[in-house]
Amino acid sequence: MANYYLYIVEGKTEHVFVDAYKNDIIWAGKVEVFNLWNNDISKIKRKIKPRTTAICILDIDVMKNIERLNANLKVLEKLSVIAKVIVLIQYKNFEDEIVGASANIKHIRDIYGSKKDFKSLFCAERDVKNKLSKISFDINKMWQFHEDIKVQIPHQTINDIQINRDKKQSKIKLSQSK
Repeated sequence: MANYYLYIVEGKTEHVFVDAYKNDIIWAGKVEVFNLWNNDISKIKRKIKPRTTAICILDIDVMKNIERLNANLKVLEKLSVIAKVIVLIQYKNFEDEIVGASANIKHIRDIYGSKKDFKSLFCAERDVKNKLSKISFDINKMWQFHEDIKVQIPHQTINDIQINRDKKQSKIKLSQSK
């Protein structure tokens, strides 16, 4: 039986990023732009196939509606079609994650010369992986867990999330320690 992966991301930049790396570094799967902080998960739950691992990539720069986020994560976990829920925290936002995972830049404006234009230029980029390789981007440095988040998002799927390189498959394996 096949397993499916659903990436629930907050914006187009994350969508472009996941699309660029799926099949190569991270598991192939469907990417859904959906804000778990602001929207009710019932709007997309019918689209989820059986045996799906939901990988939720969350920004924490604006942490409003924590109750809704936690409710959405609980609903996801309880869906019979969901095999597992993994929550990846972006400390503060996608742009900060890129900077933190890159050896050659200190600010997001260093990529395209402007912070304001980053999102539109990144989304229009033809070869995202090549662009990021030029700044010594290391995907293994993305989504590092931050202890202070446990207090505000008390959700078990955040506990001890690890990103490990699976040498046999040469893909990043997102796994949850027990």
